[in-house]
Amino acid sequence: MRKKRSMAVGLRGRRRIAAHYPAGPAFGESRTTPRTCSDALLFYDPATPATSFGQPPRYKTFLLIHRNSTIRHQSSASLVLQSLPSEKSARPGGSTPMITHTKATKNMLDIDSQGMVTSPRVQPRRFNVIERSAMTSVTGIIIHQTGSSDEQGVFSSYRRGGNGAHFLIAKNGTIYQTASLNLRTNHVGPLKARCLAEHRCTAAEFKKSVRFSQASSVERMNRIEMTKTVPARYPSNADSIGIEIVGLASLPPGITMPTGLSKAQQDAFLGEKAVYESVTRFQNISLRWLVDELIDTLHVSSSEVHRHPDVSRKNKTEASTAVWR
Repeated sequence: MRKKRSMAVGLRGRRRIAAHYPAGPAFGESRTTPRTCSDALLFYDPATPATSFGQPPRYKTFLLIHRNSTIRHQSSASLVLQSLPSEKSARPGGSTPMITHTKATKNMLDIDSQGMVTSPRVQPRRFNVIERSAMTSVTGIIIHQTGSSDEQGVFSSYRRGGNGAHFLIAKNGTIYQTASLNLRTNHVGPLKARCLAEHRCTAAEFKKSVRFSQASSVERMNRIEMTKTVPARYPSNADSIGIEIVGLASLPPGITMPTGLSKAQQDAFLGEKAVYESVTRFQNISLRWLVDELIDTLHVSSSEVHRHPDVSRKNKTEASTAVWR
């Protein structure tokens, strides 16, 4: 009888589980069916390059399945283990002992110690000048549009410092990472009251008080909201990832900019009257992939992905054609 050896087999989701497998040749040849052992099945995705079993590649997925379980494809992004009856463990009436099910989700993003994504789908273009303090937790993702016609205009703006987001998606779908995921950036602005949008409070709760004496109602609301945590409030600069989508905002036909306005007044007029162009098909494909990967990797709730104007006072057409679900 061949001697059994034990090793740790990596699961998606950065979990590890001990497995026993029989000694023998490298388990790297292309297989489409699980390899059977006396007490387990070892299944792996043959789509990745084959290597020796003792040294799996970074993204290779191994699943340990108890003998009396089978694997079924729920979708292209996930695999779910489903228990099967065992002749030895079958009980009267057809019931069987429960076997703990394990769900293995798709590969997560590889993020290095500097907070930069390592992926052929993400191009590093980091601008330190838009980065701020450390971001200790991520509770949400905010989707923006740039207001510019191409990514070069955004890069020029970022070089000067100021506001910016963590990712930028060009019109051809190219994804750039422009800031570290370890650090916050200013991309949200003053928060709206989530409880008002969800009909859980009244405007009276945001009146001027001894504790919140700000003259500006916008700033006062933001201060009150920031005393709460997600999901009682929207994700903010302090705890959200920003994704910018390249897209121009322009005045629709028949509307012109009044003369004699200051820069701030011009920005306010455009913010109210301009219309953002539609997100391209390539941008939406990249957006769906990026949001999905960030949700899985950073454990963000899918309900905490928001368009910019939903969480702050921005042009209502910004990112209105972005699709990530």
